[in-house]
This record gives sequence, structure tokens and C-alpha cells, in this order.
Amino acid sequence: VWVPDMPKELNFAGKADLNASLSGSTAAPIIKGSAQLVNASFEHPSVLRPIEKINGRIEFNNDGLSSNGLTAFWGTSKANVTGSLKDWAKFISNFKFTVAPLDITDAAGFFLKDSGYEFLGVGTGNGTVTGALEKIKVDCTAKVDVGTVTAVITEGGESMKFPYKNLFARAIYSDSALNVASASLKLFEGDITAKGKASLATEPITFDFDANINGLQTQEFLR
Repeated sequence: VWVPDMPKELNFAGKADLNASLSGSTAAPIIKGSAQLVNASFEHPSVLRPIEKINGRIEFNNDGLSSNGLTAFWGTSKANVTGSLKDWAKFISNFKFTVAPLDITDAAGFFLKDSGYEFLGVGTGNGTVTGALEKIKVDCTAKVDVGTVTAVITEGGESMKFPYKNLFARAIYSDSALNVASASLKLFEGDITAKGKASLATEPITFDFDANINGLQTQEFLR
């Protein structure tokens, strides 16, 4: 039976309807086929938490796999994915994805756990996943029309909620770090821009961000 070498700590689960052909010799088998995935899941430390409810058709052979359309969930955000994977041993990805809905509440909650900050909102996103699994790179953008952000404002832990709108951000995840190349939103009729980095290899997660605020309307803040 042909079984490709795969990266360590890689776990698959779920169901698949499989069609495959096997030819060649026992020393050099050639396999080709397709599979219809049904509620499959994929787990590896590089993707931070399981990718679940994977559904759709893939084509595979000795060199890798491809798909013209998979759906999957990362947390409560749903992605539509197309692309290919080469080299079973390294799992080299070349995928594009769109996310709708993008659950900012869930995604930001994962990254901002125990920080005292909370973003609420639902939006859309898109991006690419490239590179070998151990060095995977996710380059994505996110857009949310309206939402709220909760921030701790006192040493005693008191917090306030602020409404925001027109959130747009571009971020790149690689080497256990989330680099926010650019982010902007409107808060109290002012324009906020930010960029920075979240280091995910530390516990708790550490942050280093710079922000600029222009045109903040104090009367809106005091309402």
C-alpha cells in the first residue's frame, strides 16, 4: 500500500469517498485519484488550532493534491479555498481563500486572549497560504463595516466599549508571528491607523504596535 511521508504532528480526521488507481511497480507505485471530503479536519501546530468541517473534492497523486473548491472553518469563520499542495513530505501549499463570514469576535478573541481587549464584529476576508507546512505563510486582508471594541481603561480592570466602523487590515502570519502591515478604522469620527506585531510563540502573547489618531471628535467620545 502506498503511503506518502508526511510532516510530524500532522493529524487528519473525517470521512472521504475515494476513487483511485494504482499502477507501476511495488518499488515505484504510481497513484492517481480523487476524494470527496466530508466534515474532515486538519491539525498541526503551524495552523494554531484545528481547521474543521472541510468539505469538497480534491484530486491527488504521488506529488500532491489540488482542489477547485473546498469549504472549511477556522474557529467560526468560513473559508472557500482553491489551490494545490506539492511534496507530501514538506506539505508545500499554494492556496487562495475567501472568508465569509469572517467572525472577528472569534478570531480576535483567539489572538487577544487575556489581553483585556475584545473586538466584536462580522466581516469578510481573503488571502493566500503559501510555503512548506513548518514555515507556512498566510497573507490576508480583513474588512468589517461596523463593530465594537472593548478596552480596559483602569488598573482595576474597568473597561469601556467603543463603536467602530470601516475596519480594514492586512496581516501576514509566519514564523509564529502575526505582522499587521496596515490597519485602519473609524472611531468617534476620527481616523485610526496602526501597524505592528504580535508574537504568538510566547505565553501570554506579546504585542508591539504603533497607532496614529486623526480628527477624533471628543463630543462623540463623551456621549
